[in-house]
Amino acid sequence: MLGFNSYESNALTDTDSATLVQALRQASKNIMYTVANSGNYTVENPDEAGLDNMTLTFIGIDVAIAAVLAAVELIVVFRWRRKLGKAADGSGKK
Repeated sequence: MLGFNSYESNALTDTDSATLVQALRQASKNIMYTVANSGNYTVENPDEAGLDNMTLTFIGIDVAIAAVLAAVELIVVFRWRRKLGKAADGSGKK
């Protein structure tokens, strides 16, 4: 009923049922209540809203962690390739 695709489980079979109508109304009310109380309507100018400081901080932390992990991965790959090259030359010593 509220799915994105037209799955068979989302098909309504008994559209005259009072229970179904009540359930649909309750689900719609819950969705509208959540949207109305989400704080999106408190922003005076939505074009200038931007991200709050906490979100920006967490994005920065995620970017820093991703950069460190990429650097570590590059170091591991370069060392592995160098080790394979020395082994292929026969000059590699353990």
